[in-house]
Amino acid sequence: MHDKKKMIIKNYLPGSLKKNFPIAHGSRWYIEYYTTGTRSGGHQRHRKTFNLNRIHDYQERIAEGDRIFSILESVNTNSGQTCSKNPVSISECIQKAILIKKSKTDRGKSVTTFTSIASLFLSWLRAQYLADVDPHLVDRRMAIAFLDHAVIDRGVSPTTHNNYINILRNIFNVMIERGYIETNPFSRIPELRPDQKLRRPLSDYEKKIIMEEIRAEGDIFLEMAVGFIYYTLIRPIELRRLRFRDVDLQRGMVTMSGIQTKNHKNAKLTMDANFTGLLHRLGFHRYPPDFLIFGRGGIPHQSVPVGEHTLNNRHHKILLQLKKKYALDVSGISLYSWKDTGATDLLERGVTINELRQHIRHDDLKDTQRYLRQFTGVNERIRDIGLQI
Repeated sequence: MHDKKKMIIKNYLPGSLKKNFPIAHGSRWYIEYYTTGTRSGGHQRHRKTFNLNRIHDYQERIAEGDRIFSILESVNTNSGQTCSKNPVSISECIQKAILIKKSKTDRGKSVTTFTSIASLFLSWLRAQYLADVDPHLVDRRMAIAFLDHAVIDRGVSPTTHNNYINILRNIFNVMIERGYIETNPFSRIPELRPDQKLRRPLSDYEKKIIMEEIRAEGDIFLEMAVGFIYYTLIRPIELRRLRFRDVDLQRGMVTMSGIQTKNHKNAKLTMDANFTGLLHRLGFHRYPPDFLIFGRGGIPHQSVPVGEHTLNNRHHKILLQLKKKYALDVSGISLYSWKDTGATDLLERGVTINELRQHIRHDDLKDTQRYLRQFTGVNERIRDIGLQI
């Protein structure tokens, strides 16, 4: 059984003081602790069960009691050094970070993902009785414990695990900027190697047959979308923010602001002469300059962008038709495959990897190499050079 333990916890600690650790008291388990600074000037005693008595297995109850008690000891140890005179809890900091994120972007998916991961972390903190502690007390050990919970209990993928790290690192950076903490508990935590994506570039035959089917359907805006992705290597998500005025057919250039790009950086994309000719033939120049090229329903619209999955779904429909007609193997093919195909075709036609890096808008050559490794295999030109020793 647990020995009865008492601890002094300063009154300005947030609601973590409501947290306590298990001891045996008759047939009922509870945690006892004291806070200072009561109205009478003395110590206030707290006794809480923390649902320990609902745990029927004796060893599990001891383990849970030890876990809670260790947290309280950490709170008690650090209360004199790390808590400010004007306390703000970790949950308040997280909520403030969410509001700051919403004020800085109008990208709904980005805000939703940010908020979702922040809320998951906050829920985990509540389950650990940590939601109201001073943010200083959330350390690297707790960060790793949450990530372990995400992988083991929630079964998240390596990619999602890494997203958790990046977003929570961002949240704690907000706290650093506002002086709530000095160090980020999610910094320098190694990411997991992502699962290999089932994605591949298209063969010449696949390019030809898919484009023929799109044209047979008369879907000129899906044809445009494929063209933009293949020729300019624009990201499919960026198509939703592209307006007719951003495309200069005379100069063969696409210009996007940081509001439109995925990485929030201004971009200039060179257009292949064949693609410029294609846009002329499709009547691209006849539309109002201020309209979104891919608006509601996947056609031009003044203000409402195409749905996030609309173009990809239309492309997938084409693939299913070809699978039924010709038993085409469509595994690993998506709308994004046209970007991969454009990149590999440029390399095959003699573009250097550094020129590709600039065209694909990677900051570092390593990013381009990592991108290409996802789907490139044997380099035919290297294999056939015929080096000798």
